Amino acid sequence: MPSHVSLKATRKLWRARRIIIKSSKKKRNRLKLNYAVYIWQVLNEVLPYIEITPKALEILNVFLNYILEQIATEASKQAQCNGESKINTIEIQYAVLQVYQRGDLAMHSMWAGLTALRKYCTPQDK
Repeated sequence: MPSHVSLKATRKLWRARRIIIKSSKKKRNRLKLNYAVYIWQVLNEVLPYIEITPKALEILNVFLNYILEQIATEASKQAQCNGESKINTIEIQYAVLQVYQRGDLAMHSMWAGLTALRKYCTPQDK
């Protein structure tokens, strides 16, 4: 510290540094995505006579988060390899194929996603 800085100013500086260090050490709560409502709605539409327990919903939620995280990671790697800053549908399709190891499940899930996207994006006549 320079000699012309007062003792009061140096104390304020050290307090500010301590506050910054303490705030940076705090654990940040990670956003937890919960798909339980959507899982329950889809199950209720498909099989309305079947109930699902909260523990089973929690397991399905963890599974869905894991799968979506894998797909997002793979798609971001593909986008970086292509030199793009945004993820588009081609990268997501490639990621689904990579995550599901190019099997029948991968092709089925990719085509189901494409048909759902087409159905959602097309204008509906009333």
